[in-house]
Amino acid sequence: MSMIEKNIFRPLPSYKKIELEAMDGAENLEQMDKSWSTLIIVYEILIHIIKHPAITESILKGFITESYIQNLLDLFESDNLEERDYLKQIIHKLYAKVIKRRKTFRKLFNNHFLSLVYEKPTLNGANEILDIYSSIISGFAVPLRTEHIDFFKYFLTPLLKAHTCSEFYEELLRC
Repeated sequence: MSMIEKNIFRPLPSYKKIELEAMDGAENLEQMDKSWSTLIIVYEILIHIIKHPAITESILKGFITESYIQNLLDLFESDNLEERDYLKQIIHKLYAKVIKRRKTFRKLFNNHFLSLVYEKPTLNGANEILDIYSSIISGFAVPLRTEHIDFFKYFLTPLLKAHTCSEFYEELLRC
Protein backbone atom coordinates (compact mmCIF):
# COMPACT_ATOMS: atom_id res chain seq x y z
CA MET A 1 0.00 0.00 0.00
CA SER A 2 2.95 2.30 0.63
CA MET A 3 4.01 2.00 -3.02
CA ILE A 4 0.50 2.93 -4.12
CA GLU A 5 0.38 5.96 -1.83
CA LYS A 6 3.77 7.20 -3.01
CA ASN A 7 2.64 7.02 -6.63
CA ILE A 8 -0.90 8.35 -6.61
CA PHE A 9 -0.71 10.95 -3.82
CA ARG A 10 1.26 13.60 -5.65
CA PRO A 11 0.97 17.22 -6.67
CA LEU A 12 -1.32 17.31 -9.66
CA PRO A 13 -0.01 18.74 -12.93
CA SER A 14 -1.39 22.18 -13.59
CA TYR A 15 -2.70 22.86 -17.07
CA LYS A 16 -3.96 26.11 -18.38
CA LYS A 17 -7.45 26.00 -19.85
CA ILE A 18 -6.01 26.90 -23.26
CA GLU A 19 -3.62 23.92 -23.16
CA LEU A 20 -6.48 21.55 -22.30
CA GLU A 21 -8.65 22.84 -25.14
CA ALA A 22 -5.77 22.44 -27.59
CA MET A 23 -5.31 18.75 -26.73
CA ASP A 24 -7.04 16.33 -29.06
CA GLY A 25 -6.90 13.09 -27.12
CA ALA A 26 -5.63 10.94 -24.29
CA GLU A 27 -2.18 10.55 -25.83
CA ASN A 28 -1.64 14.30 -25.58
CA LEU A 29 -2.70 14.27 -21.95
CA GLU A 30 -0.24 11.45 -21.40
CA GLN A 31 2.50 13.61 -22.94
CA MET A 32 1.67 16.42 -20.55
CA ASP A 33 1.61 14.10 -17.52
CA LYS A 34 4.57 11.81 -18.11
CA SER A 35 3.67 9.65 -15.12
CA TRP A 36 0.21 8.71 -16.42
CA SER A 37 1.27 5.39 -17.97
CA THR A 38 2.70 4.34 -14.58
CA LEU A 39 -0.31 5.66 -12.70
CA ILE A 40 -2.67 3.49 -14.76
CA ILE A 41 -0.78 0.41 -13.58
CA VAL A 42 -0.83 1.60 -9.96
CA TYR A 43 -4.58 2.29 -10.10
CA GLU A 44 -5.18 -1.16 -11.61
CA ILE A 45 -3.12 -2.76 -8.82
CA LEU A 46 -5.16 -0.90 -6.21
CA ILE A 47 -8.42 -2.04 -7.79
CA HIS A 48 -7.22 -5.66 -7.80
CA ILE A 49 -6.17 -5.40 -4.15
CA ILE A 50 -9.56 -4.03 -3.13
CA LYS A 51 -11.45 -6.69 -5.11
CA HIS A 52 -9.29 -9.62 -3.99
CA PRO A 53 -11.33 -11.99 -1.77
CA ALA A 54 -8.39 -12.57 0.61
CA ILE A 55 -8.23 -8.84 1.41
CA THR A 56 -10.85 -8.40 4.11
CA GLU A 57 -12.48 -5.30 5.51
CA SER A 58 -10.34 -5.47 8.65
CA ILE A 59 -7.14 -5.51 6.57
CA LEU A 60 -8.26 -2.57 4.45
CA LYS A 61 -9.53 -0.64 7.46
CA GLY A 62 -5.96 -0.38 8.75
CA PHE A 63 -4.84 1.39 5.58
CA ILE A 64 -7.95 3.32 4.65
CA THR A 65 -7.81 6.18 7.15
CA GLU A 66 -9.55 9.54 7.02
CA SER A 67 -6.42 11.18 5.60
CA TYR A 68 -6.14 8.42 2.94
CA ILE A 69 -9.74 9.03 1.88
CA GLN A 70 -9.16 12.80 1.87
CA ASN A 71 -6.09 12.35 -0.33
CA LEU A 72 -8.12 10.22 -2.77
CA LEU A 73 -10.85 12.84 -2.92
CA ASP A 74 -8.30 15.60 -3.47
CA LEU A 75 -7.17 13.77 -6.60
CA PHE A 76 -10.58 14.52 -8.14
CA GLU A 77 -9.08 17.95 -8.88
CA SER A 78 -7.16 16.25 -11.68
CA ASP A 79 -7.86 17.50 -15.18
CA ASN A 80 -7.45 13.93 -16.41
CA LEU A 81 -10.92 12.43 -16.94
CA GLU A 82 -9.48 8.90 -17.00
CA GLU A 83 -7.87 9.43 -13.62
CA ARG A 84 -11.14 10.69 -12.16
CA ASP A 85 -12.86 7.58 -13.55
CA TYR A 86 -10.31 5.32 -11.83
CA LEU A 87 -10.81 7.26 -8.60
CA LYS A 88 -14.57 6.86 -8.88
CA GLN A 89 -14.20 3.09 -9.26
CA ILE A 90 -11.76 2.85 -6.37
CA ILE A 91 -13.80 4.96 -3.98
CA HIS A 92 -16.99 3.12 -4.87
CA LYS A 93 -15.34 -0.26 -4.24
CA LEU A 94 -13.79 0.95 -0.97
CA TYR A 95 -17.13 2.33 0.18
CA ALA A 96 -18.77 -1.02 -0.53
CA LYS A 97 -16.06 -3.11 1.13
CA VAL A 98 -14.91 -1.02 4.13
CA ILE A 99 -18.23 -0.59 5.90
CA LYS A 100 -16.69 0.89 9.04
CA ARG A 101 -15.37 3.86 7.02
CA ARG A 102 -18.64 4.74 5.28
CA LYS A 103 -19.45 7.56 7.67
CA THR A 104 -16.00 9.04 7.03
CA PHE A 105 -16.54 8.81 3.27
CA ARG A 106 -19.90 10.58 3.54
CA LYS A 107 -18.46 13.30 5.79
CA LEU A 108 -15.62 14.01 3.36
CA PHE A 109 -17.98 13.96 0.35
CA ASN A 110 -20.12 16.51 2.16
CA ASN A 111 -17.07 18.71 2.81
CA HIS A 112 -16.32 18.68 -0.92
CA PHE A 113 -19.90 19.67 -1.70
CA LEU A 114 -19.80 22.56 0.78
CA SER A 115 -16.48 23.68 -0.65
CA LEU A 116 -18.01 23.75 -4.12
CA VAL A 117 -20.97 25.83 -2.96
CA TYR A 118 -19.20 28.30 -0.68
CA GLU A 119 -15.48 28.37 -1.52
CA LYS A 120 -14.42 27.09 -4.95
CA PRO A 121 -16.03 28.17 -8.18
CA THR A 122 -15.41 24.73 -9.72
CA LEU A 123 -14.58 21.20 -8.68
CA ASN A 124 -13.45 18.83 -11.41
CA GLY A 125 -14.72 15.73 -9.64
CA ALA A 126 -18.21 16.95 -8.77
CA ASN A 127 -19.80 14.72 -11.45
CA GLU A 128 -17.91 11.66 -10.27
CA ILE A 129 -18.60 12.25 -6.57
CA LEU A 130 -22.31 12.73 -7.33
CA ASP A 131 -22.28 9.49 -9.36
CA ILE A 132 -20.87 7.66 -6.35
CA TYR A 133 -23.42 9.29 -4.09
CA SER A 134 -26.33 8.36 -6.35
CA SER A 135 -25.33 4.71 -5.91
CA ILE A 136 -25.10 5.21 -2.15
CA ILE A 137 -28.50 6.90 -2.01
CA SER A 138 -30.12 4.01 -3.87
CA GLY A 139 -29.08 1.84 -0.92
CA PHE A 140 -30.70 4.05 1.74
CA ALA A 141 -33.37 2.19 3.67
CA VAL A 142 -36.85 3.60 4.15
CA PRO A 143 -37.70 5.31 6.43
CA LEU A 144 -34.67 7.53 6.00
CA ARG A 145 -32.43 8.08 8.99
CA THR A 146 -32.01 11.62 10.28
CA GLU A 147 -28.44 11.64 8.95
CA HIS A 148 -29.70 10.98 5.42
CA ILE A 149 -32.41 13.63 5.61
CA ASP A 150 -29.81 16.13 6.84
CA PHE A 151 -27.59 15.19 3.92
CA PHE A 152 -30.32 16.08 1.41
CA LYS A 153 -31.18 19.28 3.25
CA TYR A 154 -27.74 20.65 4.12
CA PHE A 155 -25.40 19.25 1.48
CA LEU A 156 -27.24 18.16 -1.65
CA THR A 157 -29.84 20.93 -1.97
CA PRO A 158 -27.26 23.76 -1.59
CA LEU A 159 -25.47 22.39 -4.66
CA LEU A 160 -28.28 23.98 -6.67
CA LYS A 161 -26.79 27.36 -5.65
CA ALA A 162 -23.34 26.55 -7.04
CA HIS A 163 -22.33 28.76 -9.95
CA THR A 164 -21.31 25.69 -11.93
CA CYS A 165 -24.44 23.68 -11.16
CA SER A 166 -25.13 23.25 -14.88
CA GLU A 167 -21.93 21.19 -15.19
CA PHE A 168 -23.20 18.49 -12.82
CA TYR A 169 -26.97 19.03 -12.92
CA GLU A 170 -27.73 15.65 -14.51
CA GLU A 171 -25.78 13.79 -11.80
CA LEU A 172 -27.46 15.92 -9.14
CA LEU A 173 -30.89 14.94 -10.47
CA ARG A 174 -30.01 11.25 -10.16
CA CYS A 175 -29.44 11.79 -6.45
